Amino acid sequence: GRRQARASLRWPTVAGTITTADVIEEAIEDKRNDDKSFIRKTYRYQVDLRYAYQLGKRDFVGTAANWGGTAIYGLREMAEKAASRYSVGQPVTVYYDPDQPGNAVLEPESREGSLALLIVAVICAVTGGLFLAFFLEVNLN
Repeated sequence: GRRQARASLRWPTVAGTITTADVIEEAIEDKRNDDKSFIRKTYRYQVDLRYAYQLGKRDFVGTAANWGGTAIYGLREMAEKAASRYSVGQPVTVYYDPDQPGNAVLEPESREGSLALLIVAVICAVTGGLFLAFFLEVNLN
């Protein structure tokens, strides 16, 4: 991820155009204890971003704004705010991999969201360590 983000700063650029900047809603149903009468729905949202660019006579469609991965939001408003940075028809600069021109990004310097994975990993490690310490303490006493 980081290596690719750094390399993409030196990639060639081409003019592109935003073709889609929408929000996708996904409903997840949670059925508890095999009780089909109780269904809890959880919604999550993500940005559906697409941009078109052309190299020579080949047409490409990119979907990555940055190297942070696909962000998933718990609130529609947050996804709409992220999507509002782009509008259909908006001209953009596309950074593309010269070895794989279908691999492209709009904001190569941004790794927005990549820190979130590290934070989650640290929280899980700390929580696991606390549980391990607790169980060792209980078993030793």
